[in-house]
Amino acid sequence: MPRAQLPLAIAFPRARDFSSFRVGDNAAAVAAVAAFAQRPEGVVLLLGASGTGKTHLLVASCQAHAAAGGASRYVAPASWAEDRTEALLSFADASLLALDGLEDLAGRRALEEAVFALFNAVRDRGGGVLVASREHPEALSDLLPDLRSRLLAGLRFRLQPLPEEERRALFRARTAEVGLRIEDAALEYLFRRYPRDLKRLMAFLERLEQESLARQRPATIALIRELLGSES
Repeated sequence: MPRAQLPLAIAFPRARDFSSFRVGDNAAAVAAVAAFAQRPEGVVLLLGASGTGKTHLLVASCQAHAAAGGASRYVAPASWAEDRTEALLSFADASLLALDGLEDLAGRRALEEAVFALFNAVRDRGGGVLVASREHPEALSDLLPDLRSRLLAGLRFRLQPLPEEERRALFRARTAEVGLRIEDAALEYLFRRYPRDLKRLMAFLERLEQESLARQRPATIALIRELLGSES
């Protein structure tokens, strides 16, 4: 049995496992990814806008595969510099490779070629590749053609954003989880400013939690307005 390895180059956020994922209209995709994490074979591509849970599912897959004794590796092209391409070769022992942010790879030829070589090495060893992208591979004109063809040959799922009611329920659950005191009126104020982008909403929650704790005060409209103002 291969030695379990947690993905490198990522600081795992809170609650990024399958049990904490709000499924919404994505039941088929989540079931397929969870099964893939247990027995990764071939290629699975997750498409969807920012905030639809792509990174959550990639991280959950890596953690589940590692917990089962597999070797999982997570690569986010946005965080990889061109001069680090050779380091990707050390990931060739993976039985599950998770590539997060295909759109950040397109057009960076040296990195694309290194990822493509890694992609092939993992597949040649019988492993699987899980890819997330905001854009369909065919829409990425600068993407390495050979890599595009490999991706198009795999399974594809398009993740749908959570309905408004479930986004609100998830946010309230997270505030309770971290012990953040937030007024109902403040929640409504915040929801009006992040109506669909769950990723930005959760990132703002982390910042709000830190500021609320540092100032020893609840999350009020005034505090939220101040933090939102500093973003612009």
